[in-house]
Amino acid sequence: MMQERHWRTAVKAAWRGEIERGEFDVIGTLNFVDGHAISTIQARKILHAFWRSVDKLIFGHAAKQGVGVERWCFLEFGKTGTNLHMQFAACSPFDPELFCCIVNIMWSNFRHETAAMQHNHITKIIDRRFADGYNVKETRHLRDEDVGLLCSHRNPVYHAACRLLITGRISF
Repeated sequence: MMQERHWRTAVKAAWRGEIERGEFDVIGTLNFVDGHAISTIQARKILHAFWRSVDKLIFGHAAKQGVGVERWCFLEFGKTGTNLHMQFAACSPFDPELFCCIVNIMWSNFRHETAAMQHNHITKIIDRRFADGYNVKETRHLRDEDVGLLCSHRNPVYHAACRLLITGRISF
């Protein structure tokens, strides 16, 4: 038991540091219409397909080459332990507020199981300390569930540099 607690603490600290140090500027919660009734298998398929569609919409054919929205995703089950939903931190490839709107509209219209816009929380990061802590609060599920890792995405270094150049965050 002690080893598991140490492992969870170490993993949580590592995820928090990754989000805090990264270029992440958006956090979000993707809810289901009934997070208590949806199975993990069904949620896995929906969430993976959703993030693939986001990458395709934003990056077009480059998504087939592995370019996508950089994100860390975390599957959660809420206070009750049965309300399945996903937390994420993302690097918006353009204006963060516009990105939030697009992702929220896409999720709310993606499938009949996905929650309406008013039941999701997708917003620009204001306070990194709150964002990183909130997203990684349920690390106890990381050993049992790989949905978050399946949906997470990091671009190769050269793609990340191109994103920074396009957004004007760096120049040559």
